[in-house]
Amino acid sequence: MALYDRAADLYMNKANAVSDLGDKKAAVALYDRAIQIREWLVNVDGRRDLAEDLANLYTKKADAVYNLGDKRSEVALNDRAIEIYERLVNVEGRRELAKDLANLYMNKARAVSDLGDNRAAVDMYDRAIEIRERLVNVEGRHELLGDLAWANGIRGVCFIRLGDAERGKREAYEAITVLRTEVNRTGRADLKTKLYWITSMIEEST
Repeated sequence: MALYDRAADLYMNKANAVSDLGDKKAAVALYDRAIQIREWLVNVDGRRDLAEDLANLYTKKADAVYNLGDKRSEVALNDRAIEIYERLVNVEGRRELAKDLANLYMNKARAVSDLGDNRAAVDMYDRAIEIRERLVNVEGRHELLGDLAWANGIRGVCFIRLGDAERGKREAYEAITVLRTEVNRTGRADLKTKLYWITSMIEEST
């Protein structure tokens, strides 16, 4: 069975390489080959130790189909990854994966928002925020404070789109304050980009 696992790794590595070269369609086909093998190993052969690897393949394929404009397939793939990570984190106690689970909810929220379902997006952001709040406030993961603020801010934008401008702007402005502090403290370029995006969304709504 080690040969099957090795074959899945080879397909994944090639998929990653062609994806980096911009050929997302070829990458999807290769991820499918790797997923087919890993699904068999996990679900038929009982290799539960490979469940995280299978979830990561779903997320990699989700990113590839996102770049191909297939939002619905992206949502479905995120759901499959979320199902695995929920079990790993909340049933098997793999708390070190909680950050990844929150990221998956963020990805799904963005995808369903792109499809026009901002109510469903709010629900997904709620789940991501709940996880990140525990990580920051209970587990002391203060390096994630900016990521928590981003989740709150983008949820605020969704509320504005849903017609609840008062709540949306309140959450967005609170997030902007935290993001500014975290950008200055950490110098993280990604947080600076997210701060700019939320600020521009608020300006457009006024």
